[in-house]
Amino acid sequence: SMLRAWDLLLFEGSKTLFRISLALLKLYSKQLSDMATAVEQGLIPHDTAGHEALKVIRGMPSNAIDSNELIMTAAGGLGSMPKTMIYKLRTHNSRRVLSGGNLEEVFVKQSEALLTLQGREEENTRKCLITSNGGRNVWSGDDSGNVGVWDSQTGCCIKRMQTPSRRRVCSMAVSGLNGEGHVWVGCQGGSICTFDTRTLELWSLLPGHTQDVLAIARVGSSMWTAAGHIVWVWENCETSDPHVSKELNCIGKDILSLLTSSSGAFVFCGSIAGFVVLDARSGETIIVGSVDEGITDVVEVTCPRSLHCDKKVAHKGAEIWCIHGNSVLGCWDAATFSSAQCKHVGKGDVCGLVALPNGEVWSGSSDGRICVWSSKSKRVIRALGSQCEPVSSMVAVANDLLGVLTVWVAHY
Repeated sequence: SMLRAWDLLLFEGSKTLFRISLALLKLYSKQLSDMATAVEQGLIPHDTAGHEALKVIRGMPSNAIDSNELIMTAAGGLGSMPKTMIYKLRTHNSRRVLSGGNLEEVFVKQSEALLTLQGREEENTRKCLITSNGGRNVWSGDDSGNVGVWDSQTGCCIKRMQTPSRRRVCSMAVSGLNGEGHVWVGCQGGSICTFDTRTLELWSLLPGHTQDVLAIARVGSSMWTAAGHIVWVWENCETSDPHVSKELNCIGKDILSLLTSSSGAFVFCGSIAGFVVLDARSGETIIVGSVDEGITDVVEVTCPRSLHCDKKVAHKGAEIWCIHGNSVLGCWDAATFSSAQCKHVGKGDVCGLVALPNGEVWSGSSDGRICVWSSKSKRVIRALGSQCEPVSSMVAVANDLLGVLTVWVAHY
């Protein structure tokens, strides 16, 4: 029996463990049912019923078992047992045991709610979500300066920390390749601190801006931080002593968001009155554009169709999507920066934006609604409905255990 179970395990994977366990329970269902009846009749005291049931379960493998019956029951007598269901049950109960439930929501790519994790009562609105260590960890920041690190596979909280200033976390970004190195945290009042992604300890406290640090982005080997209309370019970012090598002045364009193009050629700066496109190497202004209201979030989308690209600016097949105004998504061709607007479904303000590798763009709003957009048609292809709580931030994470792309959603 053991060898045949091992053979099935190697062929089917870990779900064989569940099948064998359930098959044993099914084969011994009469004994367990008789014990339940005895408890109901008072023949077995309630306080010892669990112990007696455990003795029966522990004795199962040592009793004589027909190996054919066991394997046939495990393989074909239990109905469908998809890995998705196993994963959902495993992560749900792992979360309950290990963390007590400590994040907001996780949505799988197929638009199905996977987990709902509630933060502690003393934690406030989470403004930021980013990934580190190749997507294995998710970092969150809130209004009270709390920084949380979460396991992206199980949803369990790994560690909670606090910024030295204990002020609102306004922006976060990772300095190293593949999400490794240090997490830079920009706070209300201009302070900047960094955390080591390996040790999960505070790494350094940097001389900050005089205004709130509303945007941080990794540009090549440098880190750019924006506060007001000033952008600082930091060098030696992986050392304990980063320094500002350049100061860029976007006069009249207080920066609200930063995005480095996937080509590495330019940096898109969303501002209160439009956008500025800067050369990633020199910091020189390439394009200045205007919109009616501020651009608060921005993502780059790789589209299925090809675009004719400007030699200096664009990345082939790319578009820039951003949030501006109350309930409007703006879309720019990364070659020409000609725009097309997409009205958001729902009454709430658009608060979160994330781009997926397949060309989809997910937007979240203050009424809790999440919309999935096609970057090709510029239309909503499905709406997930109101999640009741306002969305503040979203991030996409590859989940290796489930083999799908998940979208983490932070709520107020």
